[in-house]
Amino acid sequence: SSHLASDKGDAFSQAIAMGEGGFGKGDAGKGFKGKGKGKGKKGKGITPKMRYEMQMKIMRSAEVICCTSIAAGGDFFAKFSFAGVLIDEAAQATELSAVVPLILRGTKRLVLVGDHCQLPPTVQSSEAEARGLSVSLYSRMIDGGGLPPHLLDTQYRSHPLLAAFSARAFYHGRLKSGISAAKRPAPSGFRWPREDVPLAFLEVTAEEQQDGDSKLNPCEADVIVELLRHVFADGELKVTDVGVVTPYLAQVRHLRRVARSIVPPSTDPMLLEIASVDNFQGREKELIIFSAVRSNRSGTVGFLADWRRLNVMLTRARRGLVVCGNSQTLRANEHWSAWLDFFRCAAAGEPLPRTPSPVRRQREVEQKAERERQKQEEEEAQAEAAAAERQGKRRGHSARRGSSSRRGSSPRRRSSSRQHRPAQRSHRTPSVVETSGVKRSISRRLSDALSDVEDSGIGGEGSRVDAESRWERDDKPAAAETEIDRGAAKNAALEALDKAWAISRANCARRPLAANDKDSSDMEFDSD
Repeated sequence: SSHLASDKGDAFSQAIAMGEGGFGKGDAGKGFKGKGKGKGKKGKGITPKMRYEMQMKIMRSAEVICCTSIAAGGDFFAKFSFAGVLIDEAAQATELSAVVPLILRGTKRLVLVGDHCQLPPTVQSSEAEARGLSVSLYSRMIDGGGLPPHLLDTQYRSHPLLAAFSARAFYHGRLKSGISAAKRPAPSGFRWPREDVPLAFLEVTAEEQQDGDSKLNPCEADVIVELLRHVFADGELKVTDVGVVTPYLAQVRHLRRVARSIVPPSTDPMLLEIASVDNFQGREKELIIFSAVRSNRSGTVGFLADWRRLNVMLTRARRGLVVCGNSQTLRANEHWSAWLDFFRCAAAGEPLPRTPSPVRRQREVEQKAERERQKQEEEEAQAEAAAAERQGKRRGHSARRGSSSRRGSSPRRRSSSRQHRPAQRSHRTPSVVETSGVKRSISRRLSDALSDVEDSGIGGEGSRVDAESRWERDDKPAAAETEIDRGAAKNAALEALDKAWAISRANCARRPLAANDKDSSDMEFDSD
């Protein structure tokens, strides 16, 4: 749909009214679509070609053409070139719809007018929204393009108090009011908390109800209907001066049904606008009544959690705002809790509280998350360093223990391997070999406790060193064994072990045995 800024619009409308085909029966010939039966006095009337030429003539004479962003891409504007394109409510238009006039019509100047602190574009597909198609061209150029916006910092619509919360909470305190409170008196027909406070909150604790995929609150609807009855009975405000806003379509349908009875006589009930927050964006009324609907014990607020929707609702009223809801449920949301504190202070005449903006609050949350992330990374790095240090100590300890066990267990492995060597390589008789096996098992235990024997003075330093030297010579490779008399070395080692074993038995004999003790030789042989 388009609006042509030209004083020739009346002549154009009169011209196209001639004929019957959809425009009524005229005096100048057949209908516009060529199927009319009316006979004219001046010939055939307007042909499609004539109509098109008249449209082009009027369009070329216009200085401003108003249309939707999608209609700008139609073939009707193909022959036009524009010096500038201005897109209103650009923050609520999808990026794809905003680029239609830019790509298909072209321009030398582009002006985007919008408010990124209000509702974003409505996208029905969740997948499209997840892929970024809900981002407006306005938001992309400001947030991602680095283009600083020019703020129109003065509002002339609302009472200064009605705009105060949004100015503090959403616009960083930069939004000013260019209208005085005296020019926006509170509407009559309702008892306001204070004469200079056109702001009210009606407490309704009745729980919400489910209606399909939507929700409603009949008790809130009854309260609103009673409020409207008093306002219309006062007579100051007309039906067209009042708007009822609610975030849920089920509540919209219920309010439209029950509000018909309170509309003044001879007035069309459809003139009383009851719509959702999204449909009221860009609109204004003298009195706005808001139905929050949500009332539950869990503190779930649903759509109301979006601070941009709250901003739209608060800035629709010119002279008065009434909110119906459950304060306990609404306080579960930080933005609504801040507004309720704001209302409490305004109604009591106290200084208004400081309300940080969502952008600043989001920045603080991000900074806190960044500090926690850095702290977690430092703790993980410290834990990894400590684990590496413990692992290094464990490896060093294992290496030392392994070297000690190799030093003590080598004779045992050597002794055990010698027991399984062929009998023809030994010069002993079978009885000697058997006795040698017993003594070798004893020598394994003595080699494990070699340090204990040394501390007790058993065997002497000379015998220990002599036995170890013989074992080491016996451990040499097979190529060197031809140069050493292995039998003599073994006999010498056995003699040293026999001597150490005799001294050990002598020392044990000097110590009296307890009743539950065994002889050390018995213990050794039993364990062997």
